Amino acid sequence: MKRKVTRNMSACKTPDHNAVATTPNSKTKTEVDRLDLTPKRKQRMAKKLLLTNVLLAEIKKTMESSSRRKRNVIHNKIAGKIAKKYKCMKIISTETGMSRRCLMKCQSKSILVRERGVRTKKLFDFVCHVCCVSC
Repeated sequence: MKRKVTRNMSACKTPDHNAVATTPNSKTKTEVDRLDLTPKRKQRMAKKLLLTNVLLAEIKKTMESSSRRKRNVIHNKIAGKIAKKYKCMKIISTETGMSRRCLMKCQSKSILVRERGVRTKKLFDFVCHVCCVSC
């Protein structure tokens, strides 16, 4: 008699909030179901959460399949002033599997952008100079 009861209980397809979601879509659905929102707001929130979950899953998958050198590049791309400002480093490290210590050591991306801008400007000046000399 107990076996029948347990089988029937497991056959019910009620959402289990304690179960771990494996895909970004299922994770988004469980997170949105927990919220007490109107259907229109649920839809808007689901899109935003899905984007976040997809990006986190993509980063996590890339981290697992990358070498140590490539991981450092990923660390530098993710960690920045904005993430540090809003104190998201711990969340990023738990969701992606990156060490928080390495994320905090990353330099700002603004230095890299400035260097690239200077190189591009020099290249642009050189091209203009060559074009003006040939004309």
